[in-house]
Amino acid sequence: MTQSVLILNDENRVQTMNLLSLLTHENAFLILEYLVPGTIILFVRAQFVPVRTLPSSSTALLNYIATSAVYLTFVLIVVECLWPDRNSQDLSLLARIILIFVGPALFGILLGLNVQLNLLRRL
Repeated sequence: MTQSVLILNDENRVQTMNLLSLLTHENAFLILEYLVPGTIILFVRAQFVPVRTLPSSSTALLNYIATSAVYLTFVLIVVECLWPDRNSQDLSLLARIILIFVGPALFGILLGLNVQLNLLRRL
């Protein structure tokens, strides 16, 4: 038994698709871009908190996407300032891996240190 979903096609008509057919190379990269950074950030941040609480499974997906969106906003601003005449296709695979895996770990460390040292509360 396969799961199917309703999608809007190019002609703005609703159609059903097999869920497995949505797992293309492009969609897998979107999942990596919008879920993995938030997961890494919240996991690394949780290591600095005395009571390690990760979101419950019912709200985890929304938390991961929201955290990833905030992280990607900061990353896009920094990349735009450092490299203003770039095309989105110009980013190499290594740069994308760094932005998806290494950057979130550093961002999670910053958030964890903020929690431990109460840095933003002093402002």
